[in-house]
Amino acid sequence: KPPRPPGPSAAATQLYTPGGTTTRRPVRPPARRWAAIAVAAGIILAIVGLIGFVLWGNRDPAKTTSGSTQPSGDTTPTSSPTPPTKDKPPPAADAWAPPGTDGETGSEVRLNDGRRVYKWVTATVNGQPVRFRLIPAGNPDGVDPFYITAEKITNRAFDSTGDPNIPATEMAAGEAGKFAREKFRKGRLPTPAEWDHAAGRHLKQAEVRPNVTREGGRPWVNADRPAVADRKDSSDVNEFDLYDMAGNGREWTCGVLVKRGVPVANRLDGRFDDDERVVLRGRNYTLAHGLTFADLQKEATREPQTQLAGVKSPYTGFRVVLPAK
Repeated sequence: KPPRPPGPSAAATQLYTPGGTTTRRPVRPPARRWAAIAVAAGIILAIVGLIGFVLWGNRDPAKTTSGSTQPSGDTTPTSSPTPPTKDKPPPAADAWAPPGTDGETGSEVRLNDGRRVYKWVTATVNGQPVRFRLIPAGNPDGVDPFYITAEKITNRAFDSTGDPNIPATEMAAGEAGKFAREKFRKGRLPTPAEWDHAAGRHLKQAEVRPNVTREGGRPWVNADRPAVADRKDSSDVNEFDLYDMAGNGREWTCGVLVKRGVPVANRLDGRFDDDERVVLRGRNYTLAHGLTFADLQKEATREPQTQLAGVKSPYTGFRVVLPAK
């Protein structure tokens, strides 16, 4: 059996023949062929480089493969915050609440001046949560936006004796003003105009129905005792979700009737002389019917209810107002 031919070496190529092996040198390509190959290779490299420049030359080197932007020299992918849009409002943390209160998540609204605030806020006084509702600005009184307590201040919050859940009464106007001033930052009694706005006097609803209470509601009147102030039923709730605006007792304001026919003077500091006639709002629970818009119009323009500032009554309580600024 003939031997297996050896493989090619770097120096020569061996060919097998019956009589043995012969050796010959490899054929070298002419120099011109090498030159053509070199030129072709150069052209190919140039084309590849041109394509690469077109595809990648204008790409921002500061962008990652995911498209996010990062500072020069930073190898950690980052992303820029998405600016707020009409469909996607700023986060709730941007909303404002009156000092000393906590905004209720999900109640954020925007005022006409662009500020983002909470519609509902809560403070705690003597272990009692006290909720406030934002009332928007309005004409014809030129009232600025403000917050007002959703219910009348209770005995528990006022730290007085009796049923802790019914409206606190039997306090002089100055005592109510002091409570508002000392228990809440910038707290005070409402002006008559603010109370009227909170009651809905200037809303369209006042033009189409007689009652301050929403349709289907029943004010707490024709009764010999007050009802629980913070009950969560639909018996006496108005358009702003405020309770007992049409019944369950009268309320102090900070307005003082100086003289018939003279505009009401507002004691925003909540301090009164005992013989001053303080304007009241609301409706006593012993009366035959709840407060109507006709009643409110009459009281606001001609004959307000009043009570001497130094007189304490079992039928008069109050609410607290906080400015929305």
